[in-house]
Amino acid sequence: MRTYHITDYFLYQPDMPGDSRLFVESPARYTMHFEDVWIHTKDRVKIHGYLIQQNRLSNRNVPTIIFFHGNAGNIGHRLENVKLFYYQLNCNVLMVEYRGYGRSEGAPSEKGLYADAQAAFEYIDSREDLDSKKIILFGRSLGGAVAIDLAARCDFRDRVAALIVENTFTSIPAIAKELFKFAILKWVPNFCYKNRFESLQKIGSVACPTLFISGTNDELLPPSMTNELYSKCAAGVKLLHRFPGGHNDTWICKDYIPKIAEFIEEEVVAGKRKSTTKYQAYSDNIV
Repeated sequence: MRTYHITDYFLYQPDMPGDSRLFVESPARYTMHFEDVWIHTKDRVKIHGYLIQQNRLSNRNVPTIIFFHGNAGNIGHRLENVKLFYYQLNCNVLMVEYRGYGRSEGAPSEKGLYADAQAAFEYIDSREDLDSKKIILFGRSLGGAVAIDLAARCDFRDRVAALIVENTFTSIPAIAKELFKFAILKWVPNFCYKNRFESLQKIGSVACPTLFISGTNDELLPPSMTNELYSKCAAGVKLLHRFPGGHNDTWICKDYIPKIAEFIEEEVVAGKRKSTTKYQAYSDNIV
């Protein structure tokens, strides 16, 4: 039972840093046009988000990225990263605040985060001023597991234009066995884990073009997990780009934005959708 509950403590850290539930920085600091949005989930939880939009005359034709962040902090802590998406990728961005994080209601759970993601997608899909055929899911770390679950679901898989995951993991039990080198964990069955986030089991159901981003100096999650996900992904178009970055700073590496821009242009904007797999060598992205 201890294993069942202890993962909550390590997995969900909405109070780090300490003021994360009290203060959420605004996109206005970076002069990005945005709306404060409140989204109601099917289980009646109200979650907060920032919908950051391009010029209203053109945003109907540009892609919208739904941004799922990692396990700590709030959406305001990711604004510097999203600023690059907004100004250099020319995309709208919906930054989703999980339940129990930032200004959102509720308490985090695996099932709850999945419900938050589904509600966020339906919200963008319902907006007449946004292109529902150009919805891109982006997930980093824990957010990668949330994005993979959404892209793999039968009622969403054909509606997602593209999936981008960065420095994510195969499953929570696999992380526990990797990070906590206790021999006994090898014998703990998966049902003993309250949160499992079984991405490796789900990635084979993802149909949309998928970009995997891996920081080879990731000090928290083994880059080999991204390799496993890439190998098992059954999408007709899948790419793997490696960068010499750590868990939280891969996004500042040279060519990070250009590689994402190329992927979005080819697979979402131009909509080529031809079957291919590509493997980007680490040496190509050394700063």
